[in-house]
Amino acid sequence: MTDWTSEEDEAFNEVEKHSNLGKQILKDIEGQPYVFDVYISPLQRNQVLEEVAKEFEKMKAFGPDTTGSFAVYIRSMKT
Repeated sequence: MTDWTSEEDEAFNEVEKHSNLGKQILKDIEGQPYVFDVYISPLQRNQVLEEVAKEFEKMKAFGPDTTGSFAVYIRSMKT
């Protein structure tokens, strides 16, 4: 067994404290929806979705059927 210096012991305790705090935060927010303070209008959302769909259509690696299908799916997400 290794003898820890007081600095190492203190550092370990600090890391453990933060780890436990993170676990508690995750437990507390479980099942809670994310809340953002930024409003995105339906027009903005639709513009972004269209831009993403166009970028997928440009991709060549997956073939036209796959990228086209995904672009259609993204466009269906518009409101």
